[in-house]
Amino acid sequence: MARAVLTTGDLDPVADDVHRYARLLHAAGVEVTLREFGQTGHGAFLQPSRATSGGPETATLRGWLGVALRLLTSPAAPGA
Repeated sequence: MARAVLTTGDLDPVADDVHRYARLLHAAGVEVTLREFGQTGHGAFLQPSRATSGGPETATLRGWLGVALRLLTSPAAPGA
């Protein structure tokens, strides 16, 4: 079964649905990574990054999602 990477913001109106989906996947035996970002609304990953220069790439939802997906799809990733 493929792993799931989910993210949401605390201002996202569908955040509860994302958290419920993560619980259902986990209950079904799927490895789930879920991260919630503060002061972040729905569709934030579609917006340009707001990270300050010199800040970690994972400081924004978009940056964190990019890093997580690169790690999951790299040839060295378990199950890739």
